[in-house]
Amino acid sequence: MDPLFHLVIAAFILVLCAHAGITKLAHPERLLPAARVLSGLPEKLLVLALPALGILEIVIGVSLFMPVVSPYAAIAAALLFLGYGLLIARQLARGNRHFDCGCSLISSPRKTETASRHVARNLVLVAGAVLLLIPVASRTLVWFDFLNGLFGLAALLCLYMTFDALAALNPAHGRKLS
Repeated sequence: MDPLFHLVIAAFILVLCAHAGITKLAHPERLLPAARVLSGLPEKLLVLALPALGILEIVIGVSLFMPVVSPYAAIAAALLFLGYGLLIARQLARGNRHFDCGCSLISSPRKTETASRHVARNLVLVAGAVLLLIPVASRTLVWFDFLNGLFGLAALLCLYMTFDALAALNPAHGRKLS
């Protein structure tokens, strides 16, 4: 894999993990309802688990840039995204669609239905993390690569946030948009 693609994907996952981790540490009350619905754990345990999970997410994201442990961090990120996706899928299978999954980069909770598209998004994130396991080609990055990398990261973040905005439109089931 080209080192620029690797850098952009790793930076994107770092931003997602850092945002999720910092939110869990700074505002656990915002994610407590989502964690309660997704995990089914008692609130007393979640109050302790959320900060620990936040620290783990930050460590995973930062570890993607440490060559010695980056393959393990990529596997951990893939498992983290897969775990979230499975928890969302479990709630959807139970018929529970009216909850905030806590996945938004926007600071306020969403007021939309969680749907299978959120599971699909997590599977795409799993695929992105798995891509980081592909060996990186030997090529020296130049200043222009870093500029392209910044634009690539911005594009991925915009795509992620656009997905959130489109998901928030949430047309009624069975109704066609015209």
